[in-house]
Amino acid sequence: MCAQSTNSQGRVYRPKECQRLIIYLKDINLPRPDKYDTIQLISFLQQIVCYQGFYDHNLDFVAMERISIVASMNPSTTIGRHKITTRFTANVKLAYMDYPTQEELLPVYNLYLKTILSHPRLGDGKLAGSTRRLAGFMIDLFGEIKQKFSVDDHRHYSFTPRMISSLVFQLLRYEIPDAGPLIAAMIYETQRVYRDRLVDRQSKKQFDQILFKRVQADLKFPVNKLEDVYFLSKITQGQEPATKGIPNMGKLPKKDFMQMIE
Repeated sequence: MCAQSTNSQGRVYRPKECQRLIIYLKDINLPRPDKYDTIQLISFLQQIVCYQGFYDHNLDFVAMERISIVASMNPSTTIGRHKITTRFTANVKLAYMDYPTQEELLPVYNLYLKTILSHPRLGDGKLAGSTRRLAGFMIDLFGEIKQKFSVDDHRHYSFTPRMISSLVFQLLRYEIPDAGPLIAAMIYETQRVYRDRLVDRQSKKQFDQILFKRVQADLKFPVNKLEDVYFLSKITQGQEPATKGIPNMGKLPKKDFMQMIE
């Protein structure tokens, strides 16, 4: 990646096979600060930014030429992330990118669902005509949940579009011949993605109210027709998975599930 050479000022690193090298660093605020509230990675980057080089273990200065560093991070309010010093941020160029709006997310997940619902296990294309309504349901539900439960309540209440993606791709684990099983699988996965993060019964009750209200309003599906079932991978053992390395999910009535765990 880099070639080391020596000039009149000492050692220097330059790109090896190109005119300019760009190094991308992801999640630079992930390392935990030490007892002096210092992140060693940030201190190292600050040397490079301010002095166009760094000091090695022998305290010899090593210069860097034609090498640019691009880094990304999540907000420090995100769980597992930490604040970085303003001594560093004051010396770099910053760009902030917010999450897409709900209107911008709609065509993305509409296309995802259209592709996934064309799979032989998911109706073989028969359900692909309803993808816009399904995408609207997931995105509206996501927006309402994000508004109701925030990091101000609990730090891990951080809901991002990545969760919608997870929900969509988990559908590949199910055998879905028509609309009823599709909605049941979506509700089950929605509960696993969002509901399981909530810490108390009151919050889960509020979530259920939001979810079933959306099911009735957006999907026009009566809640009383939803079966009291569980989905397990245990009962599909031996089947070839639709997604490599991820077992399929099978439906089990609540009565049979209770007998299984007793």
